[in-house]
Amino acid sequence: MTVQIVEIAGQKMAVLPVAEYERLIDIAEDKSPLRVWRRYRGKTLNDLAKLTGLTHASLSRIECNTQRPKPATWRALVGALNVTVDDILPQD
Repeated sequence: MTVQIVEIAGQKMAVLPVAEYERLIDIAEDKSPLRVWRRYRGKTLNDLAKLTGLTHASLSRIECNTQRPKPATWRALVGALNVTVDDILPQD
């Protein structure tokens, strides 16, 4: 990645090619909020499964947005990760 650091009005900024910027945006948008919070809390899928009573496979499908959980499942996830439901809902 080619990055140039410049200072504008006393603030350092990173300048990078548009293609690199777009690639980084794509990566950021592909991230599952649930996965981000699970990892931030230091939990594996197995840890979260034990805390919520869900299966590893089910949690994986939720993180990949191929399974839409019921409200009770969201509540279990919220409680296990100590977050709000808005923190972990996918940005569809």
